[in-house]
Amino acid sequence: MDGKIISIAIILLFLLPVNGEIFSMKFHENNIGNMNIPTRKGEYVTGMRGNQPDAEEMEWLSKFEIVHAGSIDEPLSSENIEYLRQKGVKIIMADDWMPAGYYYPDGNNTPFMKWVYENRYLTTLNPEGPFPHCWESGYDWREYYFDFAVDELVAERVKYLVNGMKSAGYNGIFFDWGNGLFLREKGYESINATYYSRHPSLPYSRAAANFLAALRGEMPEIVMENNQGFREAEYYLLVLDYDMAESYITDCDYYGKRIYVEGYGLTEVPETIYYPVSENEFSGNLNDTLYYLDYLAELRGEYGGENFKKTVYMNYAAPEFIFLRKENGHDVYTPSIPKNAIYFGYAVAKLAGQISYTEVPWNHSYERCDVYFYDLGEPLGQNYEKIDGGYVRYYSNGLVVVGDWQSKVRINLSPPNLPSCGAIYDAFEEKWIESKNGSINIVIKPRFDNLTGRMAPSSRVFIYPKNENLEIEITKPEEGKLYFMDREIIATGGTKAIILGKIEIEANTNGIKVEFYIDNELKYEDNEMPYSWAWDEFAFGDHEIKVVAYDEDGRSADDELKAVYFNLG
Repeated sequence: MDGKIISIAIILLFLLPVNGEIFSMKFHENNIGNMNIPTRKGEYVTGMRGNQPDAEEMEWLSKFEIVHAGSIDEPLSSENIEYLRQKGVKIIMADDWMPAGYYYPDGNNTPFMKWVYENRYLTTLNPEGPFPHCWESGYDWREYYFDFAVDELVAERVKYLVNGMKSAGYNGIFFDWGNGLFLREKGYESINATYYSRHPSLPYSRAAANFLAALRGEMPEIVMENNQGFREAEYYLLVLDYDMAESYITDCDYYGKRIYVEGYGLTEVPETIYYPVSENEFSGNLNDTLYYLDYLAELRGEYGGENFKKTVYMNYAAPEFIFLRKENGHDVYTPSIPKNAIYFGYAVAKLAGQISYTEVPWNHSYERCDVYFYDLGEPLGQNYEKIDGGYVRYYSNGLVVVGDWQSKVRINLSPPNLPSCGAIYDAFEEKWIESKNGSINIVIKPRFDNLTGRMAPSSRVFIYPKNENLEIEITKPEEGKLYFMDREIIATGGTKAIILGKIEIEANTNGIKVEFYIDNELKYEDNEMPYSWAWDEFAFGDHEIKVVAYDEDGRSADDELKAVYFNLG
């Protein structure tokens, strides 16, 4: 059969006009004028420390899908809850302390904690003390640790939490101290001993996980998150929706650095820690951080239950202090958003395909960074990839790059789904970068921290532009070219593609689905990039190839190509 195709090909080569070019390249004009940058609601935010949020903070919170703000005992106001719902917030999480509850001797207690205190010899693990957390914190009240193996305690607490959430308008809950390892710490020995003297064959965290399962049973729509449940993943990840990993990417602390800050005078300022999990948090490296991210990924894969979605990497950072002027012989600085630290926390989490949020405890208004609102789309491939001096993770709408570079670097990348528009957006530098022949050259200039005297690690977020108009183009075959068994042979100069034997029809689009037609007959539907279909069937003569793209809004666009097709099957 191949002999027949070869004979036809020889005849066609004599009959077809040839323009003398072995190959040609279509020139795609830069379409950035018709593009915009895809955005989305942020994934996760924390808020409301103390009093009700002001209007500015409420506006910030409303930009996210999951808002962790307020508590069961001190919830957001009904007006603020309604405002967030109207703005499209999907999950509003109340904060709660999982293992214990406070009892106030002055009598200002919730009905639930009154009941716990009255029944403390049955329901708690320290009815006569100790109260290590309150003592260490200098509080003049007491904390009572719950015995989750007591059915009456579980039932009462579930009822209290469900009623509190529903009456306030919450549909999610975050539990601090979300594992049982605190029982092994100094000061908790007697509390741990009390539990295991009562329940020697039931691990504490198994009982606590049973409590969480009971809470979901009473409120099936609830979204639950623990703080560091992964430390006992075999118990908690089975019943959670999200798990928080705190201070694994960045952290901040005070090291005696005092500077003049405008509006504050001479004051001690914090520093950002970029390697909090390294043995030396100042001289560590990115590989130390990725070791733990990989480990948490393994735990999610092994123990994550049917409701489990993602890890939330909660990071902390100091403001960036920028030199402002000299005054009375002193350098005066002004605080600003720590863009480098926030981007680093975000991009490192995205290497693992997870969620990130960075708080700035010094002043929370400085954590409001727009990186959370770029729509990277879905992660591609199974994991991040190593590049020169760093790592990259590709997404359907862009990519993230992270590294420990100590000086300016240029890196050439060939993303698997780079659009043909001619440019991508560097979100950190806020500028467009030209793309050529399926590749991009990125330049990264690491930031030197003048206050710490150290070079900070770098990260970048690149976003593919989104065409305001849905577009699709048949990229293979091309008109005026001859193809033999899926290989381009020669340019013919005609207005049709000449195809001998099978061929892979390929299309490029900014849509999400492509249909392939031959003579208006649907042959194949492709929902994943790269969009292609192998045409290999008995046919000959003139035919029309058509591709139709669809976007998330249901809009469609098409492209057509005339072809002379010879395939004897």
